Amino acid sequence: LLLRKYCRGRGAAGAAGFKKSLEFNPDFILEMDADFSHNPIFIRQMIEKIQNNDIDVVLGSRYMPGGKDIERGFHRRIISFLARKYLIFVLGLKVSDPTTGYRIYRKKVIEQIVHKLTSSDPFTVTEVLFICHKHAFKISEIPIEFEDRKKGISKLNFFILIKYIWRVIYLRFSINDLALKKERFSE
Repeated sequence: LLLRKYCRGRGAAGAAGFKKSLEFNPDFILEMDADFSHNPIFIRQMIEKIQNNDIDVVLGSRYMPGGKDIERGFHRRIISFLARKYLIFVLGLKVSDPTTGYRIYRKKVIEQIVHKLTSSDPFTVTEVLFICHKHAFKISEIPIEFEDRKKGISKLNFFILIKYIWRVIYLRFSINDLALKKERFSE
């Protein structure tokens, strides 16, 4: 358990967790929500998929065949649908659920991207996936059943949605994107 008193926020917590996990020299690093929307029953499938295949990142997807989005309201489903389509289009992602936070990574992925993470808020989910995509890591998905949160409340509102629309465009054309291209050519 990593308790943090400073640098609050989903993105800062994720980056701190990634850094801490690397201290244990793991083979894989699993990320999931703690509000009971991600059922741990799918962890074994995620581990098997990443272990037995030439894959670097496995996403738990509610939108691929066999996946389910349970108990969420109509407006949240519409927002998720539009967000998925927007992220896939603008960022060029080739996954069915780019908004999922249920993921498993090979250690080498986190080692290469953790120092590039800048988001301190939930936008980090998009940032991490895009950086993995730009590094040409092999990304795959397994179907999961996503349930509406059992604990806590969503901070998502209209103003955050508008801000995220612009942040996606910035991320797509940011200096980080150019730095990744330069890094690839210098290797």
